[in-house]
Amino acid sequence: GEPHLVRLFLDWKASVDARTHAGQTARWLAHSATKPGCGPQSMSHGDIAALLEEAGGTLGLPPKDWPNPRQPRSKKQISPDEVRCCREDGLRYTIGELIQAYV
Repeated sequence: GEPHLVRLFLDWKASVDARTHAGQTARWLAHSATKPGCGPQSMSHGDIAALLEEAGGTLGLPPKDWPNPRQPRSKKQISPDEVRCCREDGLRYTIGELIQAYV
């Protein structure tokens, strides 16, 4: 990272919250590169993140009340009256009958 280039872009009124195709902002990229994994801390990326924060840049995170569409799916409740075919004997049983017989 080159903080002097970021300052130049900001002086030229570059968009502070421009996003990549993955939705990452420049501040997020600089922030995440400041200390990658267990590696040494990058002072230049820290300076860039501070410059972008000072200019009003965001990390691009959704608000706290945002409903995540990828929440774990809940299992469908099976009615005890639902009929299933047993592959072993070929007969049909309700789920309730199977639960009584095997549980």
